[in-house]
Amino acid sequence: MSYKRQRLGAKLVRAATSEERYRDIHVFIGGTGAVGGTALLQMLLMYEEMMSIRAAKADDVPVLVTTGKGPDDLQAFTRRLFRFIESRHGAEKRPRRISSGYLTHSGIFIALERFQLTALAGLEEIQKTPAGERAEFVRSYLSRLGGSGSAFDILLGAISQTRPISVFLRNYQSAHFREAPPSPFC
Repeated sequence: MSYKRQRLGAKLVRAATSEERYRDIHVFIGGTGAVGGTALLQMLLMYEEMMSIRAAKADDVPVLVTTGKGPDDLQAFTRRLFRFIESRHGAEKRPRRISSGYLTHSGIFIALERFQLTALAGLEEIQKTPAGERAEFVRSYLSRLGGSGSAFDILLGAISQTRPISVFLRNYQSAHFREAPPSPFC
């Protein structure tokens, strides 16, 4: 069947009746912003729709992980989440705070995590370094990276080896889902 001919409603009904999606973990990198936050809220709606067709079992909790650079991003998203849920379900159905996130009345956990994407960890410290000391900072940073050749070659080699999103995902899974076997995130 052509991908364009598939209907979302039919896919949600299939997913709800099979119950195979109720333990998924979805990660929204930058999910506190306008685009990522909206995507997360739409995913929340899809899970609520599925759960209205067939309720999840007590141990089946879909997890929606959103990331923000810092507390301001996470607080802004939390306010948006609460307004969104209150507009659909009323103030009495506000999410409950649990650990590093919120559990909705429908049984969906929304995790809030700090994450800032950087090409090379520690390089952002150059902004805090006085202008007269920056050349030494760069020399020291390049020597810590190792490698040989020009500064450009060393930086290019280091950047090609970094996998900040993969590291974040592995760390998140090992911190929160130790018993779960490694698998691709959705």
